[in-house]
Amino acid sequence: MKGLLMKDLMISKRSLLAFSAILLLLFFISLATHSDYSLLGNGTLSFLSIYFTVFLSISLFAYDEACKWNLYALSLPVSKRLLVLGRYVYLLLAILAATCISFAFSAAAGNLFHAEIILQISSSIGMSLVLIGILVPLMYRFGTQTARILLMGVFLLVFLLIYLLQKFPFTVSGPGDLSIVFLVTAAWGASLLLLFLSYLISCKIMEKKDIQ
Repeated sequence: MKGLLMKDLMISKRSLLAFSAILLLLFFISLATHSDYSLLGNGTLSFLSIYFTVFLSISLFAYDEACKWNLYALSLPVSKRLLVLGRYVYLLLAILAATCISFAFSAAAGNLFHAEIILQISSSIGMSLVLIGILVPLMYRFGTQTARILLMGVFLLVFLLIYLLQKFPFTVSGPGDLSIVFLVTAAWGASLLLLFLSYLISCKIMEKKDIQ
């Protein structure tokens, strides 16, 4: 498992550095323009975190396809299930890192404990889990080229869902608002369940797939 995680880390090293540079650039622009960190405090960072985790997953699979990594990995004492588990664990770690950065910049902006910010970050985490949960099995089954096309449809469905959710009569009056607590808890539970089912589906796909 450690070797699989290190391999993905080395592949995504440039992407991680580029993403970090973008975040720092946004931070200093907000600081220089005295905008109260609005770029990072009003949902921009949450959106970037979603985009980055999706982009990272696609780039990892594209690299694996280009160098026929799965064929090489399975010649080693590594099972298909462990190969799949390693990819899910790495993407979860990427989401966790993006979440920590989100909280760090929100703290720097002085709005960490605002209910809206907590809801934005929580929503971004849940959406990342949903998109990864949908995208990974598609890439295992169809490859990155077809998955990119299908991803466009997934994004449309997700944003349609967000639009519909905005029509519900939830109000944000504070961190203790029961409607917000219920919404976030339900969304997290559904996202984690989807990710677990996604892992099982990916394992089934890999077990039946003829690696060449």
